[in-house]
Amino acid sequence: MLKSLYIKNYALIDELQLEFQNGLNIITGETGAGKSIMVDAFMIALGERASASLIRNNEKKAIVEATFDIDDLNFDDLSINDIEEVKELLEDSQDLVLRREINLKGNSRSFINDSLVAVNTLKEVGDRLVDFHGQHQHQQLLNSAYHLTALDATIGDDNKLKAYADEYKTYKSKIKALKDLEEKAKEAKITSDHYKFELEEIDKIAPHENELDEIEKKLEILENSEKIFSIVNELDFILNEADSSILNQLKHAEKLISQLVEYDATFSDFQAECNSAYISLKEISRYSSSFKANFDFESGEVEQLKSRYLELNGLKKKYSSYEEVFTRIDFLKTELSSYSNYDLQIDTLKAEILSHKRSLTELAIAISNIRKERAVEFENELTDKLKYLGMENAKFQIH
Repeated sequence: MLKSLYIKNYALIDELQLEFQNGLNIITGETGAGKSIMVDAFMIALGERASASLIRNNEKKAIVEATFDIDDLNFDDLSINDIEEVKELLEDSQDLVLRREINLKGNSRSFINDSLVAVNTLKEVGDRLVDFHGQHQHQQLLNSAYHLTALDATIGDDNKLKAYADEYKTYKSKIKALKDLEEKAKEAKITSDHYKFELEEIDKIAPHENELDEIEKKLEILENSEKIFSIVNELDFILNEADSSILNQLKHAEKLISQLVEYDATFSDFQAECNSAYISLKEISRYSSSFKANFDFESGEVEQLKSRYLELNGLKKKYSSYEEVFTRIDFLKTELSSYSNYDLQIDTLKAEILSHKRSLTELAIAISNIRKERAVEFENELTDKLKYLGMENAKFQIH
């Protein structure tokens, strides 16, 4: 209930304090007495538009303040973002004070219980407190968009209307989700084409892990083949072929040491060491011989390896390191696999939308039938009311 209205420096009003009582309060006066000005000021306190032109001449600021008793009001379903803040403002008070202050620049400040709030917050709270009914209010009946609302209001609580509203909200959200998903799929198509091209480029080269290192080692050997072959030959000659080869000398030394063991047991340790050295050198000889035997390579092999090395090294430079090439391959395959799921997701959403559309159609038909039944009852009820008001020949029909 509105308890009081305070207006200062607004239009023609210097200062006004109005107190209201329980029940019906009527303000009367001649044309031009200022009744409309008071109503306009009241609406500004509820969050309507305000401008500097409303400030009384020679004054710097206009103030309008409305005080309400809100003991029986509930604000739980307000949609404003700072509803918790508003609840805190009302927590310890049965009165609600809405105030607007307008300065000469046309700016205004809004307050709820002396706390500064956004004008939208003030307006939403104000809309919950006051209904305005003007002399042209009945014209809403001529607005066809209002007709179904009026008819539905006479049906009372009907679960189908709520079910339809909920279903429609879900239906619209699914359509939006489908549109967003199709946009993503469109963008993904462009990206996937790029990824496919990149992956195909890598696949043409077909790199293998550690291949670059292996080629580097092989090229180093092949490019220094003459020097290496010469060294291997000399090593083989020293170990095996010379009359005084190391292996022959070691074998002879071991034999001499074995004879000395008969005279001094200490030589048995040296005999073992000599035998161990012989075994190690024999292993070197065996590997050297194998290396030399397998050292043949086809003409042009160096050029082929160099060409392959340039391809692999190109990938290494492109992706910062050779190991990163294989990380990139895994990434591209994973991304391309995920993009293929878009078609499935889109088909699933389309099926869900179709299902919701069918449910909406069924609910709409049921609601339409309820409205048609209620329309006949409503016609009769309203016609009776019109007769009660003295309009005996009035007729009311809903098409």
